[in-house]
Amino acid sequence: MSSALECWPTPPPRGWTADDLDHLPSEGPNGEPDFFKHVELIDGALLFASPGGASTSA
Repeated sequence: MSSALECWPTPPPRGWTADDLDHLPSEGPNGEPDFFKHVELIDGALLFASPGGASTSA
């Protein structure tokens, strides 16, 4: 059995680029469907949406 960290995408030496997003797998490290569907690239770091999503009220 492998740990989730073994499957987790590691950043390139100079950080992620927009082109790297095209090469991420569709499933997460533990087989979660659409894990990388809601990922953002900000200043070379990948930011993931929370699993339940965030709700805001106006």
